[in-house]
Amino acid sequence: MGAIINAKLIGHLTPDVLQQELDRLALALEDRDDRPAVLLDCSAMTGYELAAREAFVAWNAAHRDRIRGLAILVEKPLWFALIATMSMVSRQRMKAFRTREDATNWMGAL
Repeated sequence: MGAIINAKLIGHLTPDVLQQELDRLALALEDRDDRPAVLLDCSAMTGYELAAREAFVAWNAAHRDRIRGLAILVEKPLWFALIATMSMVSRQRMKAFRTREDATNWMGAL
């Protein structure tokens, strides 16, 4: 299995909070010879602003060539469909999971 970079979003997601985590991820992706997977834990997120979702899609579109895949841990059933849609729009390999084990297994198969 290749490298995995972990990230976490908590509470209500605003564009500013998201940008801080995306900047941290972009820094972790700099100067790498490999294409790591990203495990984004959103299981403690309560909601988000539309501008944050749009920024997330744009960031993924811009960084998709540097990431093997993006596994997202979620609790809300509706977010599975939302993540599938964001994956199509950004053309990033992205999938929602309920458990860290399922996400890790998927990332290992990429």
